[in-house]
Amino acid sequence: MSNEAFFGLNQADWGLRTGLDQNRALIVGYFQPRQSLRVEAGHLNQYIRVPGRMLDRTLHNLSLTVFLLR
Repeated sequence: MSNEAFFGLNQADWGLRTGLDQNRALIVGYFQPRQSLRVEAGHLNQYIRVPGRMLDRTLHNLSLTVFLLR
């Protein structure tokens, strides 16, 4: 599990606002069917604050990684 929060420290005329800009939360599990193969799968939830809009964005991403080990 991991969580990343991104904060804007300055404000700009073109739309950048101070405060929380994005948050990414990731949860991953893995299984290793063989000693030389490892598969990791998880879910990434990404919240993005959109300047000038009533609704912000929430993205749901599937993460899949395959490792070939020696």
